Amino acid sequence: MCPALRRHTLVGSSTDNARRHESDQTPSWSNHFTILSLMVQPHPLEQSHGLASHHDQSPCPHRKAATVAEAVATILTEPESEKAMREAVDSAITGSEQEVRYLKEQIGKTKASLGSACKRAIDAFQKVEHDGVDSLTAPSVAIADLLEGACDQIDDYFSRYEDVLKTFNIALFGRTGAGKSTLISALAELDGERVSRGESDWTVDVTPIEWNSCRLYDTPGINGWGRTRSVDELEMAARRAVEVADVVLLCFDTQSQQASEFSKVAAWVQEFSKPAIAVLNVRNAMWRHPARLSAKAGRGNVQKGVREHASNIKDSLASIGMNSVPVVAIQTKRALAAKARDPYRGPDEVNHSSARQEFGLDYLYIWSNLGTLQDLISALVRSGGMDLRVNGLREGVRSVLQAWGEVLRAEAESIQRRLSILDAAVAEEFDILGYPDTMDGSPWISVDELSAVEEVRGGPYGSRKVGRFERHCSQVIRNELGALQTKSLKEASNAVREAFDKKIKLSQEQFTQRVFDDKSIRASAKKAADRSSAYLAQELKMGATEVAADIEFEQQLFQVGGKAGAVGNRMGIAARLLGVVGGAAGAGMAIAIAANWWNPIGWVGATAVVVTGVVSAALSWFGKKKQTNAEEKRLGARKEALGNARLSVTRAYAEMETALTKAFLDEARKSRASAVHTMLGDYLAIATAQVALCDAAEELRQRAEEMERAVTTESVMREALKCITAENDDSMSADAILLGEDWVNAGSERATVPVTHHDELTAVAAQDTKQLMAAVTAAAGLVSREGLTRWLEGLTELADRSPRIKNIQHSARRMLASPPRVVLFGDYNTGKSSLIKRLLAEVGVTTPESLRVAGKPTTPKETSYRWSSVQLVDSPGLQSLNTEHDSTAKGSVSGASIAIVVLNVNLVIGDATALKGFLVGTEATRAKQGNTIFIIGRADELGVDPLGSPAQFLQLRRQKESELRALLARWGADDILVHTVSADPYGTVGDLPASGPESYEDLHRQWDGIAPLIAALERASDEQAQLSQIGALDLAVDRLLSTKQALLADLDGLGISLLEESKILTAIKRGIRAGEVLRSSLSADTKAMTRSHAERAASEAMSATQENLESTANAAATWWEDPEFQADAVALYEGAQKKIRAWSEETNSDVSRSIRWSNRHSTRKGQSGRRQTNRVKEGVTFGRGVNHATRELANIFKERDALYGIVKKFTDIKFKPWGATKAAAKVAKVGAVLAVVGVVLDIGAFVSDQMAASDREKARKRLADAIDKTVRQVEEMLLVGDRRSAGPAKVLDEALSRLTHMSDASSARQREIEALMHEKEELVEAIEELIDESPHASRKVCTDV
Repeated sequence: MCPALRRHTLVGSSTDNARRHESDQTPSWSNHFTILSLMVQPHPLEQSHGLASHHDQSPCPHRKAATVAEAVATILTEPESEKAMREAVDSAITGSEQEVRYLKEQIGKTKASLGSACKRAIDAFQKVEHDGVDSLTAPSVAIADLLEGACDQIDDYFSRYEDVLKTFNIALFGRTGAGKSTLISALAELDGERVSRGESDWTVDVTPIEWNSCRLYDTPGINGWGRTRSVDELEMAARRAVEVADVVLLCFDTQSQQASEFSKVAAWVQEFSKPAIAVLNVRNAMWRHPARLSAKAGRGNVQKGVREHASNIKDSLASIGMNSVPVVAIQTKRALAAKARDPYRGPDEVNHSSARQEFGLDYLYIWSNLGTLQDLISALVRSGGMDLRVNGLREGVRSVLQAWGEVLRAEAESIQRRLSILDAAVAEEFDILGYPDTMDGSPWISVDELSAVEEVRGGPYGSRKVGRFERHCSQVIRNELGALQTKSLKEASNAVREAFDKKIKLSQEQFTQRVFDDKSIRASAKKAADRSSAYLAQELKMGATEVAADIEFEQQLFQVGGKAGAVGNRMGIAARLLGVVGGAAGAGMAIAIAANWWNPIGWVGATAVVVTGVVSAALSWFGKKKQTNAEEKRLGARKEALGNARLSVTRAYAEMETALTKAFLDEARKSRASAVHTMLGDYLAIATAQVALCDAAEELRQRAEEMERAVTTESVMREALKCITAENDDSMSADAILLGEDWVNAGSERATVPVTHHDELTAVAAQDTKQLMAAVTAAAGLVSREGLTRWLEGLTELADRSPRIKNIQHSARRMLASPPRVVLFGDYNTGKSSLIKRLLAEVGVTTPESLRVAGKPTTPKETSYRWSSVQLVDSPGLQSLNTEHDSTAKGSVSGASIAIVVLNVNLVIGDATALKGFLVGTEATRAKQGNTIFIIGRADELGVDPLGSPAQFLQLRRQKESELRALLARWGADDILVHTVSADPYGTVGDLPASGPESYEDLHRQWDGIAPLIAALERASDEQAQLSQIGALDLAVDRLLSTKQALLADLDGLGISLLEESKILTAIKRGIRAGEVLRSSLSADTKAMTRSHAERAASEAMSATQENLESTANAAATWWEDPEFQADAVALYEGAQKKIRAWSEETNSDVSRSIRWSNRHSTRKGQSGRRQTNRVKEGVTFGRGVNHATRELANIFKERDALYGIVKKFTDIKFKPWGATKAAAKVAKVGAVLAVVGVVLDIGAFVSDQMAASDREKARKRLADAIDKTVRQVEEMLLVGDRRSAGPAKVLDEALSRLTHMSDASSARQREIEALMHEKEELVEAIEELIDESPHASRKVCTDV
């Protein structure tokens, strides 16, 4: 027996079913439990979610009046197969009760954990106290909502599932127009009212319908275009039905399967591990219609297309991890004709009735292959209905837990990245201002708060107690006060000497006024404050810039604007209030000293008291003793006074430096304390919430993993397929049964179909011919020869400015000399290749080998075929899961004289981006609606027999064309010509070669729309010259637009690079400024140390008695050889080396940080970067070879790569500090040059007893003056060194020279970038002007593409 007939006997007679419809009795496939439980109440999905009622569409209009007795009677009379199905469903429902209890327990525990995590997060935010706490409201609410949302949705999911557990649920899921409503109407034996009459997005509600002890759910189609409701709303309704289904029927048709369909299957079906059956609705009316198609070759060709579609579905499902999904092929329209109950209220009533009368219900049912799907579903439930239910429940809950765990984990990771930025900002504050010292009793940040943060972050911050700002302040102050200190030391010595020389008393006020320049010290302190303030502002600004570039939180972590200025003002105030010198003078000085001993002025005043006291004592004693002792005592007093004076000046300036540094630091910390407190508080709150999210995510993960795995759906599906093959005596493979291949060899006499010519079809064909020919003529007239010539002259002028545009010019001229291109464009499997094949056959051209027709994508590249005087161009299909095909197709339409867009008859567009962009234009392509014709292909699949019901066929055709025009009008494309064709009616030729017109039946020529299209192509051949102009202009404008977008992308990149380069240059210049400050500081330190030793040597010389005058003079003549000086020189060098190394490391870090920031910014662009990426993509896609101009950037930044290595060399700065012996040997050269001993004094004269005391005093002064003259030479030798050993200043100067070179190079790169940007901007303007002058009639741009 034929397998189809065998199945027919198993499921019962269609005729019997029809009789049951007519008598309105209780339907077959009825469930006693369902009848008893639902006859008095609506379905819970209807109550909870507002879904359409299923009662109105029930095959049993009197269900509510059913009695228990009737239900029992139904059970007693039900067929064996129905009884087995009912018992399997009952077993699945009963067996899942324990699983429900287990899952309820798991969900209860999960909700408790999520609630605890939510409370922890909320409590953490509520503990934050600072002025900007309101900024945390948004993130705190968002985190709380996220956790509460997870809890609610997990509970909501299971609640919805629990509502439908009293039956076995099967959801139909698929693209709009795939035939879901037709299939469900056939399965449930409805009256056809649910079936669309051609309208798109017909089903807008989820409707449950009883069937065979189960419940079917018809769902809105995906990938629609929102005819009456939004696409998102429709698809969400479909998803919610899929979530609670026990089995999902994935509905496809033979009009192509779009990539986005499978992505949603992956996201919605696979995500919940739903067992699935793929149902392929074969729209070819000749498939499994042996009465109409008797030739086995024709049958085999039609079946081949079905196999290819099924193979494509299987491959696509396998690519998303669904490897064992069977594909069942069905002719749903024929199934509905067999199973629909009367009175029939569906579409195409005439053909529905005539098919029943002509072929009979049994024939229609058997050859629809619906029985195979029914058998498979029944076998699936019987083989493991309980396993499927338990698997659906458990895997659904597991999937929801895992999905929410991933959401929480992803959010936690995102928060962690933001916390890292916030943490880095806090660390940067500590690096700048110093780590809060908890040992000094007065940290500028709360110890408890800091400890809490460090505990959460997993360790203390690694910043030093002395930050960069404090070190910088110390250097700046020392630099600003260094020259004044040197001057004060000299003035102090001179004041003491004069007092002793003139034998006058030196008052405290006189000493202070002479030694300390009050005005200059104030000015220097103010200048130091300003420089320190500017440094702090710059440091904070750079840190804030990096944070601003990365931070994504709604709150602003900290603000520099205004506060940096406030820091400077406070520093200025502090410098003025410090009053390092001044204040009360004269009589009040002693009081000021007593009251302000901590102040540098106290040091100055106290020292003045000591100095003036010593001078007064010496002067008052002078003259009271003998002359011989007087000189000795006077010299001793002078020596003591000089030493005290130097000490007082040195201490005073040291205290000034310390006090100013501390004051500046205190003010800086005070100004930043609030911001750091805010950051620490925010960090602690956000980190606590982040930990709560992590814990919640881990809880969900562990709970999902701990749930035992149910029996796999694959094993149940294998058993079901074994049942199917066994029922057919294993005579056919499972795939062959499911795809209905038994009809290929089935015997049948072909029914005679008389060839009848219909006048209405002939009239429509004539009208179509006129419209198509007029459209071609209009397209040819879009551009005049004169207008194009003038425009090309402008293009030639512009071509001299750019090689790209020169190539565009050459391409346009080549196209002018070529036949016009008629490009077919659209989704794959819409019939483009079949249409070209038919058009070639009509002019006697045998099908080329390159032209293949199949259910899978077969056109991998653009292929041209000569048709009379035009080129027919077959482009790869869109939405085929192959992005290269999409890119090639978009490039193919550039330069089209006429573009023919081919759509499937169901008008499913899916991702409309490419089609919108093509039609109404994008930033990189010209609008092509003026020379575009839309073709609705496969008119034989409209669902109406054109010859049986020509009026209804034409009405449905007009309806589809009207819907398409309405959609195009919504995109901004009006007055588009739409034509309907059937290139290969019923697919009888398929992939077989066509040698001529005779390959296609004359029977269909009056309605297939090919003759009008041929007439239009013939008109195109007549207009080839004018149409070539259209193509050439279109190509040139498209490529100019692409070039413009590439240039704009270049400008975006150049602008970003300019910003990056400016940041690097700023960092380099900051390093230079810091190095200059350091050099001044080193010079000041060297001078202070050198002059201190020189002054002491001069003091020794001035205090030498007659007896030790010779030795003192000898020592003074080479004072730099003194061991103490040598030791101080070594210490000076060691300190200098540490300072230079610290500077080099900071400079390295600063510049390297800028480079890293630039690199990070380049790879993680914001909105401008995304725009640049899109522009580049469009430029390459539509411009066919226009590349992003990275070569110019590479040339500009060829030194950038080496910059990081150059900067790192600063950490290698080394110089050898002089040892005591080497220092003496080198510095001794200064003595040899100056010849201090020989030039300044005669040693012999000093030892002459006859020399008068006054002469000896003069000799002492000459010796002191000579020592003073050597100081500068010694300082220079110490700072600069010599050829063999460089001094610290020379080493630093070399490093600064390298930095200066880098700065110059960076500035040069900036100028090059600016020049290149200017050049590109001018070129963009020129391109825009040329495009504006193009002689197109319309150039609309769709801004939302």
